[in-house]
Amino acid sequence: MDIGLSNKPVSPDQPWLPIFKVTCRKDAEPHPYIGRVIYTHDPGRALITGKCEDVGSLVMQQLRGVAGRAPYFANGAARDLRELVDFYDVRFSMKLTERDKIDLINFLKVI
Repeated sequence: MDIGLSNKPVSPDQPWLPIFKVTCRKDAEPHPYIGRVIYTHDPGRALITGKCEDVGSLVMQQLRGVAGRAPYFANGAARDLRELVDFYDVRFSMKLTERDKIDLINFLKVI
């Protein structure tokens, strides 16, 4: 699953991480969201599969005990559960209310 954390232009500014330029072959299927030329901090599964569509994708971890495993994401971009929830709210246009965010954070703390 590609959550968009490492691909430009949607990834947060992280100047301490390298940026890789991935150019897909003309006969290859382009990445479904960002096309044939991709700037990313993490090529993800594409390093294994060689597929442009796999740039930035990774195996998702289970959520049990997630509150005790900060920081979040492979690059530590979310320091706590609030930053994690805020990221997903913006990334997927969830339009969570403040109450929704608090409820979700509390739920994540107990699983």
